[in-house]
Amino acid sequence: MATKQSLPPVANFPLELTTAVMAEAARDADRVGQFMVALGLRIDPKTPLPLPERFLRYLAVALRLLNWEAQGFSFHREDGLPAADEVIDAAFRSLNDPKAEPTELCIRVMRLSVEKLAWHAPTELGADVSLGEAEEELLLEALADFLWTNRPH
Repeated sequence: MATKQSLPPVANFPLELTTAVMAEAARDADRVGQFMVALGLRIDPKTPLPLPERFLRYLAVALRLLNWEAQGFSFHREDGLPAADEVIDAAFRSLNDPKAEPTELCIRVMRLSVEKLAWHAPTELGADVSLGEAEEELLLEALADFLWTNRPH
């Protein structure tokens, strides 16, 4: 029997991390809304369209992956996750499958967001910035150049 993965309480995370995760969740919601409008669905608060929560979570994670792929990122594929179009397909299939559950995928994508991307880049730069492994020699050379350029005269 598989056990559900439990997450530590939010209070145990740094404020910067929780702020970044909340901001990304807001961007997910915006992407879902824009996607629905692009499909031709009318968004009207007076006549809400009730959709299953699991469908919306699948769609949110799929559109985040699609956003990454549009920016040229593939670290989710390298981590064994499906391509965005596969997850979009799974989202729509989940409408007819009450057993479809995106939670594990959502957790893995959130973990990749936290580990691989600069937390403040979307807010400050308007784009995701991938944090790759630094080559120590290049990093030291760049640091030396910076220090030399900014030395007191």
